[in-house]
Amino acid sequence: MSLLTVSLSGCIVIQQQAPEGSASASSSASAKATMAAASPAAQTAAKQSTVAQEDPDVGESWEKTIATVKGGVARISNIRCDGTGGNGTAFLIGERFVMTAAHVVDDAAQLSVEIGGQTFAGETVGLDSEADLAVIRMDGSSKQHAFKFASKDPEMGTEIAVIGYPLSEPLSVTRGTVSGLNRNPSVQGSVSGSFIQVDASINPGNSGGPLISLDGEIVGVASSIRMTDKITGNVTSADGINFATAVSKALPAAKSWVGAPQSGFMDTCASSSDGSAVTDEYSEAVPQENAEQFTVDTTSQHPDAETILSTFQYIGESINMGDYDAAFSAYSSDLQSKLGSSTEWSKGLQTTQWMAMRIFDVETSSDGDALVKATLVTEQDAKDGVDGQTCSAWYMFYGMVVEDGYWAVDSANTYEHSGPRACSDF
Repeated sequence: MSLLTVSLSGCIVIQQQAPEGSASASSSASAKATMAAASPAAQTAAKQSTVAQEDPDVGESWEKTIATVKGGVARISNIRCDGTGGNGTAFLIGERFVMTAAHVVDDAAQLSVEIGGQTFAGETVGLDSEADLAVIRMDGSSKQHAFKFASKDPEMGTEIAVIGYPLSEPLSVTRGTVSGLNRNPSVQGSVSGSFIQVDASINPGNSGGPLISLDGEIVGVASSIRMTDKITGNVTSADGINFATAVSKALPAAKSWVGAPQSGFMDTCASSSDGSAVTDEYSEAVPQENAEQFTVDTTSQHPDAETILSTFQYIGESINMGDYDAAFSAYSSDLQSKLGSSTEWSKGLQTTQWMAMRIFDVETSSDGDALVKATLVTEQDAKDGVDGQTCSAWYMFYGMVVEDGYWAVDSANTYEHSGPRACSDF
């Protein structure tokens, strides 16, 4: 009987190849009167995040190891051509390269790599579905901790830890032992026996994360959990039977792909003129000719999606009416401080109109923050548009926080780091 598993989203380091002020009090009050309040759960999470403490029971040796290596662990976001996506984990093996699990990057048209407070666009440059391994090359360099690979697979009974972002939660660590070697968990049809079994928890989102020994070396790459009883065939979550690709497979793959990066693994999205994963999202958001009113909708099923939507409805309508103080008040206090005054922030916006927005993904974490992925269409005079664009389609990542019971924009970044596309491209 075949087994069903669930893929969860010497010592060597791989080297890579050679504006001030804030909005008025009246505007802030107006924003709070117009925007829907964040959910009680989100407000509670935001309050609790201010008192989070380090676990005092973490063993000293493991504590030091995790503190040393955790900076090199990355969160991966995968966007597909149909606008859907997923998340996983990766780890740094060179200034521009991270290793992850193959199923984390499956069918990816765009990849985002968040590491050390920076976000990079990524491209898959190596893929082995049978071994569930992949390497991503980032469009910039990270100076975070680069992991070392162990020279051989660990012995049964070896203490290990798994580091990653399970279930869209913040960076987490689980510990356990190696409980088996040369396993065949039937991941992606594998019959290679290239997996090791561990009893440390591995959950969706951990996929691709580093499995490390006490000295911080990579001994495996988190892959999957067993979901089928071998005897009865019943589908159920198996406690303590989890799998990781062994270092004996991961190390040579990493050397090969970093030394000779490949191409052709990313989905080019045939319906797109340039391979963008969000062409359909953009084209649906592009307004009809002579559109006069800002419209915003969401396809996300997240319970806070509608309240987050109301924040952007307020910002867009305020900008369109030229009430920049009001729009600015929907930004977090930290972001207001970074941008300066509403007068400084609104320079160049006098001809801008927000025409349409679609929120297609919302992810929240236990610390009360949210990541919102959206497409936004604006119209403006050519002098105020990027590259002279009079209609622009933006693919945005917004960071959101709860302040005074309301969702506020804490950051705004374009995914591709290259500005918007002209509406005429659709």
